[in-house]
Amino acid sequence: MAQERAAVPTARTACGRPGQGLRPPLGLPSRQCSTCRQRRAVKTAASPSSGSGGGEAAAADEALAAASLSLSAEAASLHEAAHDALEAEEAEALAFIAEPPPLPGLPGPDAAWLHNASGAVPAAPGGAASGWIWAGAVLLAARLGRVTAQEARLDVRKLQFERERNRALSKELRVARERWAATEAERLASEDARRVEEAAAKARAEVQRQKEEQRRYQEAVAKEAERLRQEREAQRRVYEEEQAKLDAEIAARAEWERLIIEQQRAAARAAEEQRRREEEERKRRFEEERRQREEQERQEREEAIRRRIEERRRLEREKKKFAMRLEGSLAVERPPKGTLLPGPLQKEASVRLSGLCSTVLGGPAQPPPADFASLADAAEALPRVAGELCRQAADGYASVMRLQSMAGEGVLQWIDDTELQHWAFAGAARAAVAALAATQPVVQQFQEGGSAASRPAAFQCRTELGVLPADHPQRTDTLLRRVITSIESGDSEGAGRLLDDMLQGELELFRKDLPACPALGEQSTALLGSALLLSHLLCRALAERPFAASDAPAWFEATARMARSKLAEVAAGAPKDLLQLPATLLAAVLGSGNPVAEELLRLAEANLSAQTKKAREERERRAAAELAAKLVEEEWPDAAEIKAARRAEQDAKTPVPERCWALRNVAGTMSMGGPGERARARQLLEQAVLLKQQFAGAPNHPSVLPELMPLGELLSGEAEWQHNAAGVSALIMGCLSGVAAAYRQAGDPVSAAILLEASLRKFEEAAGVRHPAVKATMRAADAALEALTPEQRSQVAAARPNCEANIARVVAALTDELGAYQQGNPTTKVQRWDAEGAALVGPLR
Repeated sequence: MAQERAAVPTARTACGRPGQGLRPPLGLPSRQCSTCRQRRAVKTAASPSSGSGGGEAAAADEALAAASLSLSAEAASLHEAAHDALEAEEAEALAFIAEPPPLPGLPGPDAAWLHNASGAVPAAPGGAASGWIWAGAVLLAARLGRVTAQEARLDVRKLQFERERNRALSKELRVARERWAATEAERLASEDARRVEEAAAKARAEVQRQKEEQRRYQEAVAKEAERLRQEREAQRRVYEEEQAKLDAEIAARAEWERLIIEQQRAAARAAEEQRRREEEERKRRFEEERRQREEQERQEREEAIRRRIEERRRLEREKKKFAMRLEGSLAVERPPKGTLLPGPLQKEASVRLSGLCSTVLGGPAQPPPADFASLADAAEALPRVAGELCRQAADGYASVMRLQSMAGEGVLQWIDDTELQHWAFAGAARAAVAALAATQPVVQQFQEGGSAASRPAAFQCRTELGVLPADHPQRTDTLLRRVITSIESGDSEGAGRLLDDMLQGELELFRKDLPACPALGEQSTALLGSALLLSHLLCRALAERPFAASDAPAWFEATARMARSKLAEVAAGAPKDLLQLPATLLAAVLGSGNPVAEELLRLAEANLSAQTKKAREERERRAAAELAAKLVEEEWPDAAEIKAARRAEQDAKTPVPERCWALRNVAGTMSMGGPGERARARQLLEQAVLLKQQFAGAPNHPSVLPELMPLGELLSGEAEWQHNAAGVSALIMGCLSGVAAAYRQAGDPVSAAILLEASLRKFEEAAGVRHPAVKATMRAADAALEALTPEQRSQVAAARPNCEANIARVVAALTDELGAYQQGNPTTKVQRWDAEGAALVGPLR
């Protein structure tokens, strides 16, 4: 059976897909699969239903397609029903074959009941064999029916008959289809026309509706606009009414206020006029009283001066006059070739000062000539040479007076030796001033003429001494004893007044017929005269109350203190470097051990400018270096020591700014090398910083910035040198703070604030926030900003992005130029800073 089923060819549907047989039974349409039916339905639905030329053909095709589809559906349903019936018969046969046989040992009715109870078909009569025969018969019938059906499908004549019948049916169906298509086309056309008309009517109605709505909307908008216009008009009228009321009220108030203000102004003018008249009256009375008081004081002063002049004239008439004339000459010349200066250096002299001074009674005094290495040294030592020359001549005159007193003659018959010595000192000081005034032009001529010889400068000076009778209360020694007695008794105020009167008279005598000296101003001559009288006071105190016996009593300390205070009063307010010349001259006249000369030298040292101090230190440093080199040469050192000494000597001769410049350049080149070269660069920069600090006289002097900046950059680039970099950064901030302080003193707080903020931005991180220099700079910057106006603060804010440029500008302004490139007399930036201050850098804004 299985082989027979396999031999039957597989049927295909009309579309070509596999089916149950080759052809469907006669009279049934071809069976189509669901996919073919869906495709045909889609093709039918997609075909056009209407058109201008082929609308009827399209309707006919749709009708034919619908009829074919209905016939095919009916044939398919019949074929499926037949196929289902055959399958049901096979299932019944197979079920019958699989039915179990009746159980043995049971009677017939019981067995039938049991089978009925279990749901099986009752057993056929004849036993188990008859059941199997029945099943075989059913299967055979089914098979024969299927074979017959297949043979009918394969019958050609029958197929042709069926085809002809189908053709006939197709013609009738086509006619019916054409009639239906025509009818359907007319119906569809009328339906389309109806729909088009309805659509047009709807469109017209919609357009009309929209027009109506637009009209109503425009009317509503117009009404609303009119309503709003009326409301605005009403509001405007209300506002204008209220505004008119307010304007009227404001005008009334303004008029009322104007009247009140006019009244107040009139009252104020009246009060001001009254105050002005009262003030004018008060000023007039005050001026009148002041004029009367000044006139009275002037009259009193004139009266006091007149009385003093009369008193002095009277005293002058009573005085016995003595005079001492010192005359001489000073020459500036070249010493003989090969003349060596005294001292271990044995340098050759280039300038010689020689002088001669004499008196009529004392004879000539001619000390050995003084040799100097340069004309500048000779000019600086000229006051000392003149003072020593005139003192020798005055000492000779005093010695002659002492010899005359032994014979009962001379001035010592009227005065004591202390006053004689004071007279000699005064004459020597006046003669030294005259010698200085006469020699300075000669020094200038020698400088201009070079090695040409110059004529000696002649000078002379006459110094008088007036002596009152021994019992007169206005004698100089008597007045000095009264001063000492007042100091002993504790009356320092009375002693000071008496000493002031004596100082005034002494100054008049010292300046009388004194030759004019350009190098000594009025304050310098006053200082010389006052110092001579104070020296006389101390000498009188020591002569009458010996210092050794009294063991430094309190009155002597008070006398010395008063002398120092009077000397400081006279020297107060003197310009820088003004006290050096009178102090040198007085020390040469009185001697370096005199207390007044020592005090005046101390005051002159304090009065020196920074530039003079640095020049002196530089000379001393060079002299020390030359001496060291000389000693090294004398001790026969080895080659290394000789080389070092020569280098030190060469360095001593080289200006400090140029040495620092060379050290910076070499260090800058070496800092670009390896670790060893950078370490050597650090040593060179530290040497340059130390050298510049010594030259400037202060570790935080602004002129040290050109050396500190590269050192800070070098230290910041190495991790192990960060601690040293913090210290250098703090020192840089201190220098910049000094520059900012100079800006404040110069009246430029904006530049000071700009520089302080630039210092914080640049070096705050490197120095550390907790460093005292950073905190001090922060406080200074805050104080500087608080003192500025808003416009100045805006200038500071605008300069913040240029912090590095501002610092670089300050450093560049303080960097020294080489001496070869400077015009005129070369000056260092240290000297210029001390002289000019912040003007050397200029404003930073």
